[in-house]
Amino acid sequence: MSDQQPAIIRLNPTQYCHILDNNTNVTRVLIGPKTIARQDHELKVHGPDEMVLIPPRHYCIVKNPVKRDAEGKVQLDDKLQVPLPPSLLPKRLHAALGRRASPSTQPGHRIHPIP
Repeated sequence: MSDQQPAIIRLNPTQYCHILDNNTNVTRVLIGPKTIARQDHELKVHGPDEMVLIPPRHYCIVKNPVKRDAEGKVQLDDKLQVPLPPSLLPKRLHAALGRRASPSTQPGHRIHPIP
């Protein structure tokens, strides 16, 4: 191989990486646990990196949310790209997975009932 990249990429359960398909010029994110056999026309752009783990009762601010359909699946356009909705920075709880988060998490605030 001339680009000196490994042909096999192994991802742990808390890792992800970015793979560029040179035929379509589309970068996709692969999430572990997975073993990937990289094709000749694919290039590892970034990773494997560790995911941001959000502890219970904490939240994070999502920098790049994606559009989802009624079934909860990510919407793709005709070029298999994920369109980003114009919005503010939404907050997600620890149960929401698969999105890029700001580097720090914030502890949740306790809401007291009104007497």
